[in-house]
Amino acid sequence: MQNRFFFIIFSIFLTACQNKIGIDGFNNQDWQKDEYGCQGIRIQLAEELLAEKTKLLGYNEKEVRDFLGKPDEISLYKRNQKFFKYYVNPSADICDSNAHNAVVKTLNIKFNATNRSDEVYMEIVH
Repeated sequence: MQNRFFFIIFSIFLTACQNKIGIDGFNNQDWQKDEYGCQGIRIQLAEELLAEKTKLLGYNEKEVRDFLGKPDEISLYKRNQKFFKYYVNPSADICDSNAHNAVVKTLNIKFNATNRSDEVYMEIVH
């Protein structure tokens, strides 16, 4: 019984210690709703997010996922590195729309081997 009590207290402590990402004025709920950028909301929010991209550094995958939502794509790389990819603008290949964007923009977040975000950048795919 005592071990169970200790486990509950320890779990509460760990939950309380989790960091929350905060970027003033950025509507992360709208970002999360716009999967693959198909609704055109992310393109409006991307500039604001990139201006504050250093505030996304140093967080683990769960913290980033809680803030930005489920990534549109996840890529694994050598040495336990991982990339989260979020589509920023609609693509005719992905969205069921009349989007004819020849250029697709993605927001990429790289996680290092210790599961911390250490790079945030915009990628343009032709």
